[in-house]
Amino acid sequence: MKKSIQTKTFIALAFAIFTCGVFYLMSVDFATKTLVGLYHDEMTRKDQQEAIQNDFDYSAIKDNTSDNKSGIIITVDVDSFKTNLVINTAIITVVAMLMLIGIAYLIVAHFNRPIKDLTKQVKAGKQAELSSSSDEVQTLSQTYNEMLSKLDGALSAQKHFNVSVAHELKTPLAVMKAHIDVLNHLEGKNINDYQETIAIIHQSLQKMNAVIETLLDSSVLTTASIDDTIMMDEILLDVITDIQPYAKQHNIRLDQQLSECPSSKGNQVLLYRAFYNLIENGIKYNHPEGRVYIKLECFKHGTKVTIADTGKGISEEDMHHIFEPFYRVEGSDKEGLGLGLSLVLNIIQRHSGLINTISKPDEGTIFEVELPHLI
Repeated sequence: MKKSIQTKTFIALAFAIFTCGVFYLMSVDFATKTLVGLYHDEMTRKDQQEAIQNDFDYSAIKDNTSDNKSGIIITVDVDSFKTNLVINTAIITVVAMLMLIGIAYLIVAHFNRPIKDLTKQVKAGKQAELSSSSDEVQTLSQTYNEMLSKLDGALSAQKHFNVSVAHELKTPLAVMKAHIDVLNHLEGKNINDYQETIAIIHQSLQKMNAVIETLLDSSVLTTASIDDTIMMDEILLDVITDIQPYAKQHNIRLDQQLSECPSSKGNQVLLYRAFYNLIENGIKYNHPEGRVYIKLECFKHGTKVTIADTGKGISEEDMHHIFEPFYRVEGSDKEGLGLGLSLVLNIIQRHSGLINTISKPDEGTIFEVELPHLI
């Protein structure tokens, strides 16, 4: 594993400080050896005496002991030596500091290079490639790459969403225009021709209105308050009551088992829309005389809503895409817009919940929604 920037910097600075210390100790050792120089017992050579006399002030003494030994006392100019010592120490210190500054500059330049490279790549909006950088810079580079990938994915999804919306709005407009053109060029028009054209225009306008309402609901998600006091069983009862005529129209039976759960925090309008869409799908893609089962369970930390149908089911391949905007299951009719389940997922996630899907072709689909108690 690569050493971190802190470790490398610490080693370099420690080496510089160690070098300064060595130079300083060498200077002190040199000064000490210069201060005290011992000469051997008796110096008889004249040239040695002259050398000593030139360098030091000295005087000869004789020991009055029985050994009858003699010696030399050496005196040194201490003030001059101190001055030289201070000058030498100052020179060594300045040199060591200059070396330390140079080493620090090289260290900063070395570790600043990958930062500069990363900055250039960020400005260019490219994926960062810093194979020889430190662990910290690698982590920063990896985080940036992940953020860039998410941003690219979001922009791609937004582009696909815009294209899909344009298509959903363009199709009914094209249908209306075509029928109006036919009506204008039709000879011998009667009341039935007008009524038929008006009915088609009305149907197309309903589709366009459904797209716009769904888009508005999606845009409200990010700003909608989830601080309302809600009762989950009451929301589900309202949904079942309102959708009952639609179920009868398709000859589908609705069964329910709703527990009385304590109140929680959330957005009643959004949750109503989410469960309405799930139950509506269970009715729309069911077999004649089929059944949709709605169950509400209460737990200590939240609630669980299960919506199961006896319908056509969803293939394993489609299961990976059912929550994508404008995605339609293969073989289904074109009545839906493909936005219902996408909106459901966003609403559940807005309430910090989870949604799980279990489905088998020709056996039915089960949606399990788990919502925490928000206080």
